[in-house]
Amino acid sequence: MKFKSVVLLAVAIDCGLVAMLGVQQVMSGDKAAEKKMIKVLIAIEEISPGVPLDETNVAFKELPEDMVPSGAVTKQE
Repeated sequence: MKFKSVVLLAVAIDCGLVAMLGVQQVMSGDKAAEKKMIKVLIAIEEISPGVPLDETNVAFKELPEDMVPSGAVTKQE
């Protein structure tokens, strides 16, 4: 092969890789925006049995819907 042909092939491969990475980033960015977020009650610190729950030891945090376990507290009541 001639030197010019090898250089042209290398440039074409590089352009293809850059295009592939760009498309991959765009496609993965859309999935993160589609996830539904749910507020879930979490413990801020270790809570001993019998201690009443209040704002000093628990708080609501938004988590993706697929990470919320069944039976999790989602409402303040």
